[in-house]
Amino acid sequence: MYQLLSAVIVLALIPSQMSWGIPKINHGVYAQTNVAPRRTHVVPAIYFFGDSTIDSGNNNQLPTIGRANFPPYGRDFDTRHASGRFSNGKMSSDWINDFLHLPLAPPYTSPEARMYPFQGANFASAGGGILNNTGSVLGQKISGWQQIELFLERRNELIAKLGTVATSRHLRDSILYIATGGNDYTHNWITNDTDAAILPHDEFNNLLLTTFKNQLQVLYNAGARKVAVLGIGPVGCAPHFLWFTNTSTGQCMETVNQYVSEFNDGLREMLISFNQQNQGAHFVYRDIWNVVYSMAKFPQNYGFTNGDTACCGTGNYGGGSRCLNPSMVCENPAAHVWWDEYHPSHRASNVIARQVWSGVDPSTTTGNSTSTTEYSFLTIRQLAALDLSDG
Repeated sequence: MYQLLSAVIVLALIPSQMSWGIPKINHGVYAQTNVAPRRTHVVPAIYFFGDSTIDSGNNNQLPTIGRANFPPYGRDFDTRHASGRFSNGKMSSDWINDFLHLPLAPPYTSPEARMYPFQGANFASAGGGILNNTGSVLGQKISGWQQIELFLERRNELIAKLGTVATSRHLRDSILYIATGGNDYTHNWITNDTDAAILPHDEFNNLLLTTFKNQLQVLYNAGARKVAVLGIGPVGCAPHFLWFTNTSTGQCMETVNQYVSEFNDGLREMLISFNQQNQGAHFVYRDIWNVVYSMAKFPQNYGFTNGDTACCGTGNYGGGSRCLNPSMVCENPAAHVWWDEYHPSHRASNVIARQVWSGVDPSTTTGNSTSTTEYSFLTIRQLAALDLSDG
């Protein structure tokens, strides 16, 4: 089915001189109009794809344990409401919205996504990954391919409202923000939930990269030109896996981190060739491995006092159970890099977002990189300012 989907969308849409935008409103509030407004921002909208690190509530109505629509989640968010975000406050995607001066992109499964179709959307789903079966052990989720299908559905809605040319301009100037792959490691390599676990790690990485490249090609063929792709963070340093390995020293699962580093190297080089093969493509790699690893190991350098223990959880490092009720919350969430057993805190997400927004792009992807490729990707800040109207 997906091969057919890719074949159908084979022609890039026609770019031109206009783009559509949305008026700035207070953070945490959705736009108050259903009419395509005049352009007021360099970037008219942002579209999010990925997993629980940026899911803003798509899983709320799904039969899954991968949900966060209950307290104490959201206790430090603008609305003090558990919206479905796996955080005590904002995720990196929310901070990027702030930096772009855009209203929060609503989860696509919410009524707001139908009401305000011009301001982007969040398709991310907790448990989802690059591979279709990733995260199925948790219950229903929206896989990477399914998220792309929803994006194409939104594209068709925009064409019906704006026409093909204006939709092309809108998608050309919008930013797509993709944070995926971590669950593919968590559920396939660490906990052995799928058949992919039997593959040698290099074959597994190749499977992920090949599948992901096909997904990016569909997005490009549908009109996307500005795309920020986050590398996978140091999965082996999450509190759950410190608890899982029963370490007494806070030692990360460095073998897994090495495999993730190799994936990141492959992803970075794949994006270089992707941009060379697709005219006008600006699909940029943004590294989070280094900053998350550094926060976990040297929290004091970032104003934290704890870099290995979840603020909300039980057991060693707070990694033995999910964050289920307010009584499990630590005294000072702002002092912790990790909010729960897998996800960074509100403050840590701000540090991550600032790195992907304007941080220096290293010539290699991670601290464990063996890549010799020299190539400097744009930051999201530079991507936002990029004028493609003449392209």
